[in-house]
Amino acid sequence: MKKYTILFLAAVMLFARENPFEPVKAEQFQKEPPLSETKQQPQSVQKIKIFSFLEILDNNRSIIIQTKDRAIRVFTVKNPLKTVLDFRRKNSFYTKKIDLQNENFKKVEIGSHKNYYRIAITPRKGCNPEAEKTDLGYKVFCK
Repeated sequence: MKKYTILFLAAVMLFARENPFEPVKAEQFQKEPPLSETKQQPQSVQKIKIFSFLEILDNNRSIIIQTKDRAIRVFTVKNPLKTVLDFRRKNSFYTKKIDLQNENFKKVEIGSHKNYYRIAITPRKGCNPEAEKTDLGYKVFCK
C-alpha cells in the first residue's frame, strides 16, 4: 500500500508542470527596464512625524507644519534669523532638533513650554522666510 501511495504522489508531482523535463525559458520572466530608461519622478515630499499631533512635510522648497492645534503667535526673529510658531497645547516633552536636507531651511527645533509648544525654523542664507496659514496647518517658505 505504501508503494502505491508513493508512486501516486510522484506521478502527481511530475505532471504538475506541462513538461517537467524541459527547462523554464527566460522569456517567461518579465525584465525590468534599466534605470536610465525609467522616467524621473519629481522629488517626493518627506514626511516627518514628530508626535501624534504634529507632522512636518518637507518638499525641498518649503515646509508644511500639519497640526490641528491653534496658533497663538507667528513671528520672525532677526538675530539669528528664525521663523517662530507657537501652538496652544498642554504637553510636556523634551526639545527635538531636526536637521533638514532642504534647499531653503537648515533645521527645525520643537520645544515645550507651560501651555504651548514652539516650533523654530532656521533658514539658510539668502532666504527671507514667511509663514502662511493653510488647510493642513502652516506653510513656511522663502519669498
